[in-house]
Amino acid sequence: VQQGNGLCWVEQAGLTWPRTIFARPRERDQWPAIITGIHQKKMPPFWILCRREEADLHQELLQHNFRHMAQWPGMVIDVNDRAAPTPPNKVELAQLERKSDLEARRTLVNTNLLVKTPFDLSFMEACRTQIPQLIFYGVKIDGVLVTTALAYPHRDFLGLYMFSTASEHRRKG
Repeated sequence: VQQGNGLCWVEQAGLTWPRTIFARPRERDQWPAIITGIHQKKMPPFWILCRREEADLHQELLQHNFRHMAQWPGMVIDVNDRAAPTPPNKVELAQLERKSDLEARRTLVNTNLLVKTPFDLSFMEACRTQIPQLIFYGVKIDGVLVTTALAYPHRDFLGLYMFSTASEHRRKG
C-alpha cells in the first residue's frame, strides 16, 4: 500500500490488478505531480472508478491523456437496502480479519484464481490495515472457507471483486 500526491493506491509486483489508484485527487493542482509520479513509475498508471458517479473524473483523466481501457461489468449492492437474504444453516458469511482467515483466503485465491502470479499474505495484511475501504469477505461452510471476495465500498454502493470459489463448491447455487 502506497501513498503520495494526496492519493492512496495498491502495489503488487508482477500484477496489473490491484496495482491501481482507487480515489480521486483532492485538488486539481495535484495533476502535474500525479502524472510525473506515473511517468517515473512511482505510481500505477491505472484508475478504477464508478463511471456513473465519477463522470467528471473520467473527463479529467481523458484530458490528462489517460484512455478508457475497459469497463468491467460487476455486482453492486445498495448498502442502504437492508433486505438481504438469510443464508442457510451451516453457511456463514464473515469479514476475514484474522491472520488464519487471510491465509485461508490467500490459499483459495492462489489455487483457484491467480494461479500464475500468486498473492502474498503480507499484501493482504497491508490492504486490510492500511486501506480500510477494502474489505475481505468469505463464505464458510461448516467452518471451512469455500469462497471469498474483495469488497470496495464507494458512497452508497459496494463493489464486489475477485471472487474465488473452491472447485468442489462451484455451481451449487
